[in-house]
Amino acid sequence: MGRKNAKGQPEAQRKNRSVAVVGGLVAVALIGLAIWKISSGDPTEDTPGEGGTAKFESIEYSPAQPVPPSALRPPASLSPQQRSAAQQGIVLYGNALAALQSGDVPRFIGTARQALSSFSQSTWMPRELDPFHNLFLNACQEAGDLRTAIVVGSEWLERYPDSLDHLETVGKAEYRAGRFAQAVERLENYVAKRPKSLRTWRQLAAACQALGQKEKGLDAVEKMLGLIAYPNGSYANHPEGLTTLLVALQVTHRFYDYERLAPLARAALELDPKSNDARMALGVAERQLGNHVEAKMHLRAYLDAAKGSDSYSENAELVLLELALAQLKEGDVEAAFSSLVDLLIEDPDATKAYFQLGQCFARLGLPKRAEAYFERSRELAPADREDRREVELRGTGNRAGTERARAESLRLRGLYAEGARVLRDALKQSGGSPQVHVNLIEYLYKTGQVSAAKREIAEFRKKVGDQQSDVLGWTALVLGAEGDTRQAGHRFSMLLGKKRQHVEIWAIRFARDILEGIDDSATLKKWMTALLASGPQAEATILLARAEWLGGNHARAIDLLASQSREDDEWEWRQGDLILAGARIARGADGDARASLLALERFAETRPVGARPAEFWNTLAQALAKGADVERARPLLGVGTTSSASATLISKAQTLGAEAKARHERHRNARHRAAKTSGIESARARVEIGTDLARLGDRANALHELYAARASAPESPEVLRALLSALDGPADTFLRHRVDRQLAKIDNTFRAPSREELVRELRAKIAEN
Repeated sequence: MGRKNAKGQPEAQRKNRSVAVVGGLVAVALIGLAIWKISSGDPTEDTPGEGGTAKFESIEYSPAQPVPPSALRPPASLSPQQRSAAQQGIVLYGNALAALQSGDVPRFIGTARQALSSFSQSTWMPRELDPFHNLFLNACQEAGDLRTAIVVGSEWLERYPDSLDHLETVGKAEYRAGRFAQAVERLENYVAKRPKSLRTWRQLAAACQALGQKEKGLDAVEKMLGLIAYPNGSYANHPEGLTTLLVALQVTHRFYDYERLAPLARAALELDPKSNDARMALGVAERQLGNHVEAKMHLRAYLDAAKGSDSYSENAELVLLELALAQLKEGDVEAAFSSLVDLLIEDPDATKAYFQLGQCFARLGLPKRAEAYFERSRELAPADREDRREVELRGTGNRAGTERARAESLRLRGLYAEGARVLRDALKQSGGSPQVHVNLIEYLYKTGQVSAAKREIAEFRKKVGDQQSDVLGWTALVLGAEGDTRQAGHRFSMLLGKKRQHVEIWAIRFARDILEGIDDSATLKKWMTALLASGPQAEATILLARAEWLGGNHARAIDLLASQSREDDEWEWRQGDLILAGARIARGADGDARASLLALERFAETRPVGARPAEFWNTLAQALAKGADVERARPLLGVGTTSSASATLISKAQTLGAEAKARHERHRNARHRAAKTSGIESARARVEIGTDLARLGDRANALHELYAARASAPESPEVLRALLSALDGPADTFLRHRVDRQLAKIDNTFRAPSREELVRELRAKIAEN
């Protein structure tokens, strides 16, 4: 149950619906179809209870029944050709009903589709077809064809807007397709005309929950609870009482209404003492209301009862986190520690669990250890934001954006192959959508899977041609990644004649990914100047300043940077401080050595020693040579630098610069090799870079290379072992455990540690601290 998002929305229960066909046809059972109902049917009569007769307001609205074929008579105004098509439609109509009568649902769907096509050709689509048409849509929906249910159903509603059965049918299909905004609109129109339909209020509440519409969702909950006489009637005797309460639990929990959630959960437990959903909801509500002892009792009961079930896998993170919070509030740090360990074994990417584990370490008097876990929580926060964005996009029906956000959330967790799989599945399901295809290409390139991106570009080219802007742009980037900058520049030049927005998109990407690496200041200056001709842009301005600096026009570079805010993300991302430091020291005016050193200090704050480029060290050496404060410069050279002699520090900076330049060249060649190959060969090139960066303390870039290596060769023990060696931070225990388990599956000589061993490892690290 829990406070689920759209991804975790459970399908409401369905009930087989029998449809009687008048005019001599016997009752038609939709065998094998759970046709349509969002949940079990609603009661049509008052149900006697222990205290007398319970007055329930809910009504089951049965759909209209198809008319017999003989009741369909084409109008005389039709042309002979139209009349022939109409008569054929009537025959097919009867055949479709016969197929349904015999229980052959696939034949019913196919024949009904032909019948409706014939009626459409005749231009005669009478209102009498409404029940049959609705039955066809229901069958398509249950067969998994949501597109027909939505598109054809919407067309019918344009013709007959007052077709209530269609409103409900299409609303349900919109919900199942993740188009929650459209579902809410359809279902609201339905309940406005039939306000006592319990099943529709439940569906509407679930749709509002998925869309995040709090007021509408809670209002729907009130309406459906009133229909079963909750809280002051005999709701316990209502056949749909428990089902309705469980839906109410989900929606109420989603919108954090814990004062209402607690009594709802107690009522559900009275109806079904074995309900895990109700037990969990009550535990969460009690914790949120400050009743920690009761919360722990109910949450533990849920964990004991649900262990090993689908419910447990879906809700373990929520329950274990709430249990840990209750334990922390009660002062039982050891118990909270244990609960959080269990949680992170289940999900090594649980952002809030890392934060609370940091709280445990803080209470144990280990602030350094606590900060490591707080930092890990911050690292995962962008992935959580993408998860929330995915829900929002799904609610608005943006299918391509939804899958892109889902893939991005996986990328930010280092699960590169899993994110690519999401987009490949989306491409297949979309029938080859160009936008989804571009999203896949971009994702593969961004995650270092260049050879795979190249293959997808070739497939995309077949669909849209050689001159399409995305084909030209991504081809240029792939060629650049392979080291063929001449051909890459040629492809990009072809883009300059395209629309302005294409130049804006690709000029920045190309300058960032290709030109920065080869110091091509003339080309960089040309493209950034062209880009800025249409208006100011921080990213382009900083890159143009870089071109001016590299080209020797230091004063111009400083002027350009003076117009930019150091608080903008682009300033740090485009190395604004480094460019400013280099331009100032090269200009050589009074005070420039000091100003250059200040800029280098700011740059160094966000980059470990091993991640600083040769330009940093060379600029530092120049600043020292021109009188920069030696004592301020010494910490920039890293641990172990004790000398205060300017000449010694200059020599060390120059040595580090030479090493950085050689390392840059080595890594660039390895990246070209990785881009030109695939599988284990590409992975080994990435491992070479990642292992080197990890040794130098550049954790973020090291993991990026190693995650890319794992995406290229997911079953390679040597890649997984390299990744394990890089996951050596104080908060990496649970990430290591995920890789341990993966390695154990493909290497029989390797054994993943148990939970007990993980706990011992954590406690040993506590002792080390």
